[in-house]
Amino acid sequence: MKKKALEWYHKAADKGDTLAMVFLGSMCENGQGGLEKDDKIALEWYRKAADKDNALAMNSIGVMYEYGKGDLEKDDKKALEWYHKAADKDNALAMTNIGRMYESGKGGLEKDEKKALEWYRKAAEKDNAKAMFNIGGMYQSGRGGLKKDDKKALEWYLKAADKDYALGITNVGLYYAHGLGGLRKDEKYALEWLQKAADKGEATAILAIGSMYFHGVGGLRKNEKTALEWIKKAVDKNNNKAMHSLAQYYEYGLGGLRVDYKQAKYWYQKALDNGYTDAKKDLKALERKGY
Repeated sequence: MKKKALEWYHKAADKGDTLAMVFLGSMCENGQGGLEKDDKIALEWYRKAADKDNALAMNSIGVMYEYGKGDLEKDDKKALEWYHKAADKDNALAMTNIGRMYESGKGGLEKDEKKALEWYRKAAEKDNAKAMFNIGGMYQSGRGGLKKDDKKALEWYLKAADKDYALGITNVGLYYAHGLGGLRKDEKYALEWLQKAADKGEATAILAIGSMYFHGVGGLRKNEKTALEWIKKAVDKNNNKAMHSLAQYYEYGLGGLRVDYKQAKYWYQKALDNGYTDAKKDLKALERKGY
């Protein structure tokens, strides 16, 4: 089946079908459909499709410039140029990416959360789930000129969840778990939402389920060993908070692990290197103990 689909995409691409070109590029980029992962060939396909005015391909080229893939030098300015080319053709993914660059001040842009919100709203009007989620985040933290409003945040997370967006599903689960956004706290229902997101491989949801096993909530029996299994799953997905949790398990001998300060230090450092700043104080505490 995979081989036949691949043959069909190649035939369609040979006839100038730009969507088939983008599919082939994506399959090469992600190592799917029986193809080896190859960013260079992926970029070639995206360029072919972009030359024929395919907006999705233009956005993909932008992503490759932003992250330095396909043997391209990492270049946020070039990435932004390609995102604008795609957005000019009404591509919602590109609009979301432009918003993200305004939010973080990348691509030579000054950080501007209000501009970011404008772009997220444009993309959300075109049904982009990631943009909906990002608007929810801005309401949750009171950014982009918005007042902090958990109810509004929940509305946007639900919109993203309705489009099967895993992070949106996760945040709805977390809102039920903590009774936010006008919801009554319901840890059992929270677990259902988190399990949906975990089934999609969403690391924050996976870690949250581990926490629920640790505390024995949501109808789950307290079980540190099972909690540890879930934490390790989140670590495998490079979740920095999960790395921090794993370090704590080693430091305090939880979940059936022996106390191992060397491993604890390793995972605190790994969490810190991946952007989890709370790990810094734990590292210092271990160093004061002589580890």
